[in-house]
Formats: sequence, structure tokens, C-alpha cells
Amino acid sequence: MADYSSWLQRAEAFVRSTSNLPGQSGINIAIEPPLGPQEVDGLHQVLPHGLPPLLRDFYSTASAQVELHYSWRPTGGHLERLREVFRYEYNVYGGVTFCAASAMVREQNALFDWADVFFEQQGAGPAAAAMLKECVPLIPIRNGDYVVEHMARSPTQPAILYVTHECDWGAESPFIPLARDAAEFMAKWEQLCYIGPEIWMLSPFLNASSTNLLDTKSQVARDWRSFLGTFSLAVP
Repeated sequence: MADYSSWLQRAEAFVRSTSNLPGQSGINIAIEPPLGPQEVDGLHQVLPHGLPPLLRDFYSTASAQVELHYSWRPTGGHLERLREVFRYEYNVYGGVTFCAASAMVREQNALFDWADVFFEQQGAGPAAAAMLKECVPLIPIRNGDYVVEHMARSPTQPAILYVTHECDWGAESPFIPLARDAAEFMAKWEQLCYIGPEIWMLSPFLNASSTNLLDTKSQVARDWRSFLGTFSLAVP
């Protein structure tokens, strides 16, 4: 079992440290205790795909529900530097919000309902619907998108995908690969300082990648970490 307690502690330390950012910023922190073994087992049994290892271990060792958010709207020279990474943006935000354990059944049903909507689309819609039925929701995005775990390839090491509702159904899939598995995603998202994970904030770190997955070694990723590091943040 992976111990995500330390991972969450580092995330909380980083979010708290963003209060050092100059200009308009805000944070929100709410962390519930982890679940007991029987509660985790019960949830695993009622879900169609069960609980993938990431969520099972996170609920068991870190938190049953976490809300860690930061937002920042820089000005002046800081805004210019931000736009070296996020070209057209005035603000960014991030943090950790996995599907709450108490909401997992509802979130899974919502994902399946979304698959029915996909099925009605032309082009890539039916294939996307079938694939979405193979997924477990990991992160609900505020705009209605999801980060999901694709269980069909490997139930023990599912790939991490972003599912967007804004795509050309006739020409493209709504699935955007982020990482080969949960361990890779958790490590890389931490190194990117928990940005987003709305796709427009992850895109710079995908577009610069030679693997078409999140890249933390590209120049833009190094620039992002270096920029945040100038403000005495607890950059992981």
C-alpha cells in the first residue's frame, strides 16, 4: 500500500506557502481524516470497477476528502513572467481535490451518464462512450471535465487521462493522456506544484513533451518551478 500521507503533507505545505505570493492570492484548506479498512473495503465492493489502488491507498492513508486550493493573480513584472509559461492568462490556480470517498458512487454514476451523452455524438463519440465506461473518476474539474483512471488496460496500474467536453467530435477523441500510471501522475503533478488540473493549465507541460504526457523536465516546466521558487514557496 502506498503511503500518501507524506505526499498530502507536502501539498498542504505548498498551498499554505502560496500566501507569500505578491498580489491577489487566496487559499482554501480542508482535510478530513482517512477511512478505516472496513469503510474502504465496503466502498471498493459497491463500485462497478472497485477502487483503483491510488484512491484506495489515498483514502486509507491520507484523507477521505481533501480540499487544497490556491489561486494567484499577479501584476506587473510578475504577470509578464507568468505569461512566459501561460501565454494568455492573467491568473492561475491549483491544488488537490480528489473525488471525495462519500461522493464516489455519485461521481461514478455521473461519469457513466456522461458516457451516454458521448454515445449520441458523431465521429469519435461512440468509441469515447465505450472507453469512458471503463474509467473511474479521480478528479472532478469545476468546468465539468474529469481526470480519470482507465481501468481496462490494467486494473492495478491504470493510465491517467483527462476527459474534456470541448473537442471536435468528428475529428478527435475527448481523452488526453497525462501519465502512464498513478505513480507517475502523482510524482509529476507534485513537481508541477499541483497546477490546475484544468487542461489549459496542464497544456504547456504536455505541448513541450516528447512523450505526449506530462513532462516535468522540459524548459517550460523548469521555468515554472524556478519562477515559483523566487517567492520562498515550499516548492516540492
